[in-house]
Amino acid sequence: MKSSILIKKKDKFFVEDVCIDSIIEKFATPTYIYSKKRIVDNFKNLESAFKNVDHLICFAVKANSNLAILQLLAKNGAGFDIVSGGELRRVIAANGDPKKIVFSGVGKTSEEIKLAIENNILAFNIESEDELTRIQEIAKSLSKQASISIRVNPDVNANTHPYISTGLKENKFGVSEESALNLYKKAKTMDSILIKGIDCHIGSQITDLKPFEDSVKKLIALIDKLEIEGINIEHIDIGGGIGISYEDEKAIPFDDYAKAVTTLTKGRDLKILTPTSNERNYGEQDKFWCMPLPKNKNYKRCVDFQNDVYVSDIELAIREGFRSIEHVKRYTTLGMATDQGRT
Repeated sequence: MKSSILIKKKDKFFVEDVCIDSIIEKFATPTYIYSKKRIVDNFKNLESAFKNVDHLICFAVKANSNLAILQLLAKNGAGFDIVSGGELRRVIAANGDPKKIVFSGVGKTSEEIKLAIENNILAFNIESEDELTRIQEIAKSLSKQASISIRVNPDVNANTHPYISTGLKENKFGVSEESALNLYKKAKTMDSILIKGIDCHIGSQITDLKPFEDSVKKLIALIDKLEIEGINIEHIDIGGGIGISYEDEKAIPFDDYAKAVTTLTKGRDLKILTPTSNERNYGEQDKFWCMPLPKNKNYKRCVDFQNDVYVSDIELAIREGFRSIEHVKRYTTLGMATDQGRT
């Protein structure tokens, strides 16, 4: 795992040779700071790992919908995984290519489906028969065809935190293999539906290759069953977040991940889609939050004082997570630690 973008020089913190103090003084706090270089490097490294196969790296917009970051990724050729019409509009505003967009999630409204069809997105990732029927009806009303994948729940344990595990049968995401087979058969009979791919997502912060391998094997087996039914699958969408090292976790190298996936898909005419989750896409370690911490709050691994400012990548309290917190500077100006985090 790469080292942090946050560098300490003579008791001051820097990101890409820019002093954190100067950013705080200009923008106040709270302020998020990102490394453009690290984002691009991470993306290009993942791209390089799949260079020998047809592929598309899709950034999960729910991880960060900042227009500057979306524009940066679009400029470098990224695709996008979205879960709402608002995210679709943001990708388009950032000059992202709609033909590189997959639309995931269970809460798609009719208006959002219509917007996506009108913009000719790559595919909808479908999670129910009702959704499939609704997309057929809307596409038909527009005299267009909508491309779809079906999200399969492979019943694979990602060995990650239970709050971010999505690939077990007891999780609420995706459909069973048997249900997926029936949905594909139904989709084949619909005149406004084009079957394009197969999809799964097994969780985030995954630090072991085996769950990825197990899920791909199950998708390949289902692809073979579909072929017998005369249903051709063009792309395989391997969802799940490659974890990073917050403390002593061993992160999966991109090359190892790509090798594991491409070994299993070798000899098949399949485009590989790898939507990145909110770990290694732009990198949790590639952004920092500068903030004043309110007095008398018990933050793990931190002793805080009013009017001090800290730099941290804290954000997942609801997942019982933790993040490192480091002191940046002491302010003497009263009122720095307000509810709004502004002076």
